[in-house]
Order: sequence, then C-alpha cells, then structure tokens
Amino acid sequence: MADRPIRTRTRAVADGLLIALFLAAISLPLADRMIGLDTSPELTEKRRLAQAPEMSPRWSALAALPAQVTAFWNDTFGFRPLLIRLYNRSMTRLGVSPSKSVIIGKRGWFFYAEEGSIDYYRGTRPFSHTDLVRWQQVLEARRDWLADRGIRYLFVIAPDKETIFPEYMPSRITRPGKTTRLDQLIAHLRMYSDIEILDLRQTLRDAKGADPIYHLTDTHWSDLGAFVAYREIMQQVAGWLPTGNPAPLSSFEPHRYSSSGDLAGMLSMNGTLVEDWLDLVPRTPRRAHPQGAVSPGYGESWVQDTDDPSLPSAVMLHDSFGLNLVRLVAE
Repeated sequence: MADRPIRTRTRAVADGLLIALFLAAISLPLADRMIGLDTSPELTEKRRLAQAPEMSPRWSALAALPAQVTAFWNDTFGFRPLLIRLYNRSMTRLGVSPSKSVIIGKRGWFFYAEEGSIDYYRGTRPFSHTDLVRWQQVLEARRDWLADRGIRYLFVIAPDKETIFPEYMPSRITRPGKTTRLDQLIAHLRMYSDIEILDLRQTLRDAKGADPIYHLTDTHWSDLGAFVAYREIMQQVAGWLPTGNPAPLSSFEPHRYSSSGDLAGMLSMNGTLVEDWLDLVPRTPRRAHPQGAVSPGYGESWVQDTDDPSLPSAVMLHDSFGLNLVRLVAE
C-alpha cells in the first residue's frame, strides 16, 4: 500500500498537465486573434471574407447578428490559415481533395471542377439545338459588324486541361457522353456557318511531350502551350494580312523554376504543392511595349505597340488563357 500515494500524486500531476494543455489549446486561437502568433501567409481563397458585424439597435440587425458573428469568427479565428493548410496537406496526401473546386488526378495532376467543367468534359450536359443556333447568331453578328468596318474576325477556343490530358483524370470520372459541347459547337458551325473558327485541340495534343504545355497545379496552359496556340493563330492570320512569319521556338530561352499554380492556391498550398515551371524568355528584346490601359479596372483594355508601322492592328478579347498569349501576338 506504500506506493498508493505515489500513484495518486502521479495521477494528479498527469490530470493537471492534461487540463493545462486543454486550456492552452482552447486559448491559443484567441491569443493569436489578439496578438497575431500565426505568421503563416494568408490564404488565397478568391472570395471576400466575412467582415466584423456592425452593432445597431434595430431589430433586423440584432436578429442577423448571431449569423454574422458566426461567419466572422469562422473566417478569422486564430491559427485558421495554418490549420487549414495542415488539413489540406493531409487530405491531399491521402488522395482526397479538400476543396470542391479541385480534382486530384493521376501522377500529380490537378483539375478544376467548378462552373460545370466536369459535366462538359463527361458530355452529360449537351447543347440544345436552340443553344447552337444562338451561338451561331452571336458569332456571325460580331463577324458581320467587324466586316462592315474592314476587320477580319477569328474565333479561337482555348481547351480546358482535361480535354488535352484526359489520361490523367481520375478513373472514377467516366465519359458517358459521346460528344462534348465543344464537339457540338464546332460541328454545327462548320455545317451551317462560314464563321472562321480555330480548334486548337488536336494541335495541342500533338505537342504533348517532355516539356509541359499545361501546368500540373494550374488551370491554364504554360508558355509553351501558349506558343503552340500563337503559332496556329498567326498561320491562320497570315493568309489574310502581311504579318510576317511567327517567331520560331528557337528565338526563346526556356527559363525553368519551381512554382505553384492557381489550383494549388485553391487548396491553400502555394509553395507546398510545387512543380517545374517553364517560361519562354525572348533571346532578343521584345518589340512590343505596353502603352498603358485604355479603361483601367476590371476587364481593362491594354495597348501594346511596336516600332514597325507596316504591321496591322489586332484586338484580342480573351479570358485568363490569353494573358501569356497576347505578349506573343503583340510582336
């Protein structure tokens, strides 16, 4: 019985340590909220975080206050960025995506899953005939408006990554549809319209090789993929206008480094989920230089000019796939 007091004291010490650890654990988020203990970078969530609720004596404001406080706390509690990163890293290593916006594919490939992209890839949401006719009418109206002003119009489609690299999509994502929306649109336009359309899919598939034409951790094509698109665009335009030959790939120096793409950012794993990145750097200085924004702000229009007045003018309307493409076409 002599060792019973020792066991009792040991149990008391252990209980005290457990209580202290528990109190520290529940206090750390508040401490971080007050004095900023977490030094990890902010998350790239691409959304507006909840703001601190404003106090008001009005009944409607008081009724909404609990939900506003909950949303604000959920977006700002202490160590939130660190904990989310640790959780996302753990889930990703288990092969489970912690975000509904990102699909984990095979061999380190990631794919965007929002805005109906997976349904389009699977061919389960086809265009109706009315949809196709409407597309035709819109494109032809643009073409005709430009033609009245002596301007040629080329409709170019930048394919999603899963369209070019279906072999890296998860096996569970099957493709029951026989045709995609893009298949439908191109077939319809080629049968019922004379609109100039450039389908880059086969050209990009043929360009697959050791160097990436799309990034593993990003939605978009790489500089090399943009170059493949640029070469096809300029070959099409050269039949209309005296633009000169497109620059050869040998006129660029490949610059390789490690980086993370936008899909890694959606998983809050910038700098953790990295890959070999490839930029094409001109061996000689670019001739086209930015002249500033025409309409600064969202959807802004930028002007680039060269020192060759014999070159024609071009206007590019593009999404984010055009950011590295426009630098090439501007030359």
